[in-house]
Amino acid sequence: MTKKILALLISIVLVGLAAWRIAAAEQLVTVESGVHMVMGTFSRIVVVAPNEASAQAGIQSALSAQTRIDLLMSYQREDSELARINAQAGDHPVVITPETMAVLQEARRISQITNGAFDISVAPLIDLWKQASDTNTPPTDLQMADAKSKVDWTQVILDPNAQTVAFGKPGMKLDLGGIAKGYGIDLCIQALKDHGAAGGMVDIGGDIRCFGRAPNHKTAWHIALQDPRSANHPEVDQVRLVLKVTDRAVTTSGHYYRFEWVGHEKVSHIIDSHQGTGASQLSSVTILAPTAMTADALATAVSVMGHEQGLALIETLPDIEAIVIDADSVTMGQTPGAHMFIR
Repeated sequence: MTKKILALLISIVLVGLAAWRIAAAEQLVTVESGVHMVMGTFSRIVVVAPNEASAQAGIQSALSAQTRIDLLMSYQREDSELARINAQAGDHPVVITPETMAVLQEARRISQITNGAFDISVAPLIDLWKQASDTNTPPTDLQMADAKSKVDWTQVILDPNAQTVAFGKPGMKLDLGGIAKGYGIDLCIQALKDHGAAGGMVDIGGDIRCFGRAPNHKTAWHIALQDPRSANHPEVDQVRLVLKVTDRAVTTSGHYYRFEWVGHEKVSHIIDSHQGTGASQLSSVTILAPTAMTADALATAVSVMGHEQGLALIETLPDIEAIVIDADSVTMGQTPGAHMFIR
């Protein structure tokens, strides 16, 4: 066989393979889950899969994962594993599930690198400000000091070998609201992959992770970031910018929608555990990271740290970018690599 004939045969095979791949791509179906309620917010899943059956199987598996994380880590549910931890860990070590241990270990890591700007032990302060909102009465200095004395992430004592957690101070409580959604999203993505999805997107309360093929032959998933000004000014375009991502989590934290009024003070749902009050330096923080759990926690941390310190931290972390909008809802900043994701 001459080299020319061999080259021709190889070309024919490559062209055939490319045509097969195109045909296979054209046979993919896009299936949406519809809107479900979980973890106190909405959930939506989009799957790109070889067929309807595998897509639906992946969606059901992902929804089951969401329900499990809600049962384990909900701060509001009296029957959650977190409620049992909060009730018992001050008295003795509590045996916990591997899922909860994974979240607590990641929470500790983020607390370490953010010098406590992310702190899951902030629950006593959250409770205090919720009570203040319900009664429309600001907390007293004594109440504030008492709540702050119970907040200390270094006193969340983990024993991965025994699979236990304990509290080193009396009165401590954990709230996993700044990280559990992200972990749930990561489990959903794995569930979709396990059922053969070629691509997918999971959105829980505006925290999103995408992977693989996007619908309609697009080269990337498009995610819109809301302009914080549009929350109070309908005439302002709701979309500040659009991100294009593949195999990436995008989570956004902000107080332009989630806040409490206490008297004439607007208190963010994100509490600065050092100051004891709502984080108010930034109206919006968006983190792009490989996993939603890490992105979720870092979005909360940067909200507390503010524009300069927050971006400076993210710039030291590999494969992670940030976009922040200041409290004026106008001034925007970003890490150097963020422009690669802006459409």
